[in-house]
This record gives sequence, structure tokens and C-alpha cells, in this order.
Amino acid sequence: NLDNNNYINSSARDINLGGSTDIVSIINSLFNSNVSGAFSAHILFTGSGILVENNVFGNASDSSSIGVAFSTSNDVLVRGNTFMNENVGPVASGADNVTFKDNILTDLTAGGLVAISGSSNVVMDNNTLLRIGNSTYAAIYASSFGDGLVTNVTISNNTINASTGRTISAIDSIGVIIDANTIDNSTENGIFLNNSNDSI
Repeated sequence: NLDNNNYINSSARDINLGGSTDIVSIINSLFNSNVSGAFSAHILFTGSGILVENNVFGNASDSSSIGVAFSTSNDVLVRGNTFMNENVGPVASGADNVTFKDNILTDLTAGGLVAISGSSNVVMDNNTLLRIGNSTYAAIYASSFGDGLVTNVTISNNTINASTGRTISAIDSIGVIIDANTIDNSTENGIFLNNSNDSI
């Protein structure tokens, strides 16, 4: 387990878990590095069985950086974390069985909760998002990103306020359920669907 740590002034990544790493928990830690550069992230993970819970992520504001990235991973739970003053929040890329739940995201310039590149069976539930997004991405964003349809995504019970771009966006997706969300004071589309077979 990687618990109760403080990460300050890392360059590209605070934690890099590669080679199909399995069964890891990251709990009660502070990530305060302005990570930057290609594929930069507070946490970059490939594997299965990861819990990211009750952490604080901040200051990864570089235009190429990601808060937490899960690539070709499965069985992931991101719960009860705070993301603030970042470029992007947690990203599922080619991942399966991923849950983003009970997180708070504030002042993210590009996107909030993200599922891309063939991700499937993703749940985004009961998150709070404030001042997220831009005209390209969204506070909650599901898209093939040019690399495989996103399938079976449930976006539910989220509170999204003052989005600075699209609020909920589903592009090149199948089976996305958008249910019981609260959208307030969005500057662009509240819900944007394109080339998708989804339910609202």
C-alpha cells in the first residue's frame, strides 16, 4: 500500500505503476507537484485492482498533465478525492470496470472526469464539479479519442456548476446512461451527444 505520503516537486510523475501491477491502494496522501511533459500525471497506472481514496491532488496545471491516469487497466475505484487547480482530473483510457465516485473537482482547465479510447463499464457517480472544462472537452467527457468506442458508461447523481465549456459530452460512444445529474450555470451545452447511442 502507498498511503499517507506527500508528493512535492516531482517532474513527470509522482507514482508510476507499470508492468501490469495488481492490487494497490493509494490513500490519504497529498499530491502537490506541478508534473509536466509528455504522459505526465500524479499517478500513471497499468494493471488491475487499484483503490485511490481520500487523497488531495493539486497544481498539475501543465497543458499535457493528467491528475490520475489508468491505461489498459481494470477494476479501479477512485473515491472521495479532491482535485483542484489541475489540467485534467482522473482519466480512464482503454480501461474496464472503473468507478469515479464521491470526488470533488474544482478549477480544472481542460476536463474533469474522463473515459476515452475504448474504455468500458465506467461509472461516474455522485461527484461534485465546479468551474471545469473548455470549448473542446467537458466537465464529464466520454469519447473514442480516435481509438475505440467508449461503451457502457453511467453518469449519475453528479452536481456540475459553472462549467467553462461543455458540461457532459459523449462522442463516439455506445450505452452511455446520463441520469439524475444537476447542471447549473453552464456556459455551453449542458449535454452534448455526437455519433452516440446513449440514454438520457
